[in-house]
Amino acid sequence: MISNSAISKVFRQIAYLIEFEAKAKDEDMDNDGDNKTNAVFKARAYRRTADIIDNLTSNIEDIYNKEKLKGITKIPSIGKAIASRIEEYITTGKIQYFEDLKKRAGGINVEEFSNLDDIGIGPKTIKSLHDSLGIKDYSDLEKAASEDKIHNIPGFSYKKEESILKKLQSLKKDKGGHLLGGIYPLVKQIEAHLTNLKGVKQAIAVSSFRRMKETIGDIDYLAEVGNGNDDDNSNISEVVMNYFASMPEVSEVIGKGPSKTFVRLNNGMDADLLIVP
Repeated sequence: MISNSAISKVFRQIAYLIEFEAKAKDEDMDNDGDNKTNAVFKARAYRRTADIIDNLTSNIEDIYNKEKLKGITKIPSIGKAIASRIEEYITTGKIQYFEDLKKRAGGINVEEFSNLDDIGIGPKTIKSLHDSLGIKDYSDLEKAASEDKIHNIPGFSYKKEESILKKLQSLKKDKGGHLLGGIYPLVKQIEAHLTNLKGVKQAIAVSSFRRMKETIGDIDYLAEVGNGNDDDNSNISEVVMNYFASMPEVSEVIGKGPSKTFVRLNNGMDADLLIVP
């Protein structure tokens, strides 16, 4: 089954490519016939859809299987056009519009660059560097910044070149981590699921996420349960642990006990839940 995070990831990348394409030199129209202003609103619509999908309490493929396209359009703020894109992805495993955007973008690694958007290296910057230096991926960008090639491009400076390099080096220190902006909706979605379970007083994401670190290695949750009765507390804990291990966001259960459970999420991150009285 296709995960919500997989679909939302595609929609975020579509939004990025729409903005990337809208920055093309001397182009007043994008390839869909929209002017640049409309392209900005279009990108926002795809990004908003990604946020909505990330925060669904049900798997979007389940929704589609029950009511087809009609079920998708019942989700607030998702219109028929974008719902059709979701249907296409669920039924074929790809979106042709996305494939066309990638081809027109000249082979850039949209997955890598869309993550850099969260630290202030956006599509306008990447478009300029791609046109001037042929930069296509993260390693190309880091190499150009390290070799002092960026400041010679019109619109750039030594200061901006240094800023890009520092941001890239900061990410390398947390290699294997996920950017906070990219996983924030998912973390809060799981937090809300746990909080809404019967018998749970509160549930929060802690550690690096709670400290709002730029990159997150794994996700740690604490859940407070209890009503003063030890037997009831034990039953509540079991229900909460079973739910956490079977969430649609989970791809694998690594370990499961009466008060702590470790799982791997669909996006590859590890998450654990500790229950306290």
